[in-house]
Amino acid sequence: PERTVLFLSTFMRIVGKLFSLPVSALNSIGLFTLKILRVPPPGADSRLYSLDELEMVVLESYAGGLLHEREQELVANILGFSEERVEQVMIPRTLITAIPVTIDEQQLLDLVPTTAYSRLPVYRDSIDNIIGMLHLKDLVRQQLSGEPLDLPSLLRKVSFVPDTLPVKSLLASFKRLHQHMAIVIDEHGGTLGLVTLEDLLEEVVGDVRDEFDAGEEAPITVVEPGYLIALGVAQLDDLAAYVPIPEHDYDIATIGGLVLAELGRRPQVGDEIRTGEIVFRVVDLDRLAITRLSIHFPPGVAPDAASSAPASE
Repeated sequence: PERTVLFLSTFMRIVGKLFSLPVSALNSIGLFTLKILRVPPPGADSRLYSLDELEMVVLESYAGGLLHEREQELVANILGFSEERVEQVMIPRTLITAIPVTIDEQQLLDLVPTTAYSRLPVYRDSIDNIIGMLHLKDLVRQQLSGEPLDLPSLLRKVSFVPDTLPVKSLLASFKRLHQHMAIVIDEHGGTLGLVTLEDLLEEVVGDVRDEFDAGEEAPITVVEPGYLIALGVAQLDDLAAYVPIPEHDYDIATIGGLVLAELGRRPQVGDEIRTGEIVFRVVDLDRLAITRLSIHFPPGVAPDAASSAPASE
């Protein structure tokens, strides 16, 4: 083998020297032609990859066994992270745990053991007028001091961000301002939802569950082949890992929102919509919000091939 390598290396050096002048001449002619046609020559950026190309490289590496499933999932989440907007990861308005600035001290102390959050938005008059955020650590410190509760003095500043803000921009803002929470607002200044640092990290690494999350229902649960139970706030992108996403013209991101838009009226328990071979059925409601649905489809129906996002389980 060593003799073969030495022989081939000598042969390749000779060939390289023989063809170096013709290759250089052809390159010069090509560059001169591009200059005449006013076409910029290829530069360093010609070796860069677009997001779509990177996603294809990741999928091919996974298919070829170079990446494990978890590695492929992590890289795919990172690539998709740059394209997501805040509205896709926020906690919706109806699920926000917020307190009025006029709350009684005993009511607040009774609320603390029942919440899984360490930061609570505080509002005046309505949740559309959030004036700050209460950190439970500050409340504990105040209680240990023995002084009467003065909630306004404990409030910390909270950031307000539009629902169209890219999540990568919000993550940079959290890092710069040393914050963990922001209020999502619409074009009229009303409260749309809430987003936390944990929500952003989960978009990359998957669900981060602590002791308070242990009893929470998964957004999408497989009951049996062809039968799912999903929360109304579950993302359509997550559903794509199980069934093809129905085509629609609505600017919505959740399964409940899709069903509500298709119904076009106030939902009722038992309402059904059919899109192709997929049947969505309303199971539970909270006033006008669809909180839980069942999804039925033939077990042979394949998920979207273009979807690489894992479902939340």
